[in-house]
Amino acid sequence: MKKVIVLLTAMSLLATITTPCIAEIIITAVDAGNGQLRIGYTATEGEQPVGFALTVDAPGSYIGGSQDLVSYTSEFVVFDASHPFDQPNQLGPVDFPASYFSFSMGGLFDPGTSVPESVSDLITIQLHSDTPELIQVTIGPDTLRSGSGVVLMGGLSPDVTMPEPFGIYVPEPATLLLLGLGGVMVRRRRT
Repeated sequence: MKKVIVLLTAMSLLATITTPCIAEIIITAVDAGNGQLRIGYTATEGEQPVGFALTVDAPGSYIGGSQDLVSYTSEFVVFDASHPFDQPNQLGPVDFPASYFSFSMGGLFDPGTSVPESVSDLITIQLHSDTPELIQVTIGPDTLRSGSGVVLMGGLSPDVTMPEPFGIYVPEPATLLLLGLGGVMVRRRRT
């Protein structure tokens, strides 16, 4: 009987040691100013994320195309550079302009490579509006490409916390033009 208990205890310890710890991923989204939506993440200790497939719903605003992908971190790349934005939960590229879209990103990391536990600027997306207004933005998982919206190094799907819907101010194009011209005039005056 003692041998069985020792064997079960040893098997339990071995399973604990060899089972990867699954990180919890917290997706963050902020208003970066001038109609820019910045999306990032924070991960708890454990298997780190290597892929993202998220939806963005911003009724009242739109993206005009892939040129509205302002920046993304160097650790991750947009999977399909010609069509970084897709129709959420459907195959094929999105029809522009679009207020509801998804994007897929991933990193090609070798096993044992250190993946960042936190990236504040995973992707920045420029939103447009024909009238200046506060837009309600909702971020969610693209379930066609990934059940939870995030894929871990070991291919597992973690617990993911999405941000609460929030407001982002999207100025009209003329307002952006005036702000840009004002900045040029101030700079010219100083020199």
